[in-house]
Amino acid sequence: VFELRLDSIFIILNENCQECFPLMHQDFNCPPFKKIFGFVFGLFFLWTAVSLPQDTGKSLLKLILKGKPLWVQIAQSEEEQARGLMFRGHLAWNEGMLFVYDREKILTFWMKNTPLPLSIAFLDRRGKIVDIQLLEPFSPQVHYSAFPAQYALEVNRGWFMKNGIQVGDTIQIPSLGKDGLEKGKK
Repeated sequence: VFELRLDSIFIILNENCQECFPLMHQDFNCPPFKKIFGFVFGLFFLWTAVSLPQDTGKSLLKLILKGKPLWVQIAQSEEEQARGLMFRGHLAWNEGMLFVYDREKILTFWMKNTPLPLSIAFLDRRGKIVDIQLLEPFSPQVHYSAFPAQYALEVNRGWFMKNGIQVGDTIQIPSLGKDGLEKGKK
């Protein structure tokens, strides 16, 4: 546990900045104050990123897209689909989430509470990519699949482009059991 005492900051400020003594006038333009505030602010964001819930205890399914491995978490239940990648602070480059639906339909997605910039591919029942879109972090904008789809695959933004994956490509999706996985567990 990291403890930061405010009286220590005031002592450092008062020793290093004649203009800030005494600190009662709240001069936030004092260079040492700015440095210490920036440091404390940075620690807060680092702590936040590390402590966010990460759903990493789930098994991952390995997909191969044009010879490139991609490990995906399966979102098959309504609860898993509603949560998706919300609140995730990190997604490894070769990881993603595969949303599995019972039939083809126009799918809708948004990025509420999702801090990651993502790309999404919509796939028909045979695994053919029918649409790819870019998703903005925290955006309330609803994204509709251009065509009916049975699967949606979310990855880090740019992963599809970097790996030459495009509309019309087909992804082999193994048959999925109730828990979402049968073969290729990581």
